[in-house]
Amino acid sequence: MVSDLEEGTGPTDCGGWLVDVCDALTDHSSEFIEQLHDKIIDLEDNLLDQQIPPRGFLALLRKQLIVMRRY
Repeated sequence: MVSDLEEGTGPTDCGGWLVDVCDALTDHSSEFIEQLHDKIIDLEDNLLDQQIPPRGFLALLRKQLIVMRRY
């Protein structure tokens, strides 16, 4: 978004700017959610194989889910 503004190809009004900001936030959130999803899938697979995850892994995953729930 910053590079678009520097090149002069960014939004031309407040509405366009707001749409770009919302798109950027949505993209960032989607990537984060996808990473969480992948971690949960791996956790499920490991549990089915009788592999117990490290305690820190579960704590981190729980904290990340709490953060997403807040926003």
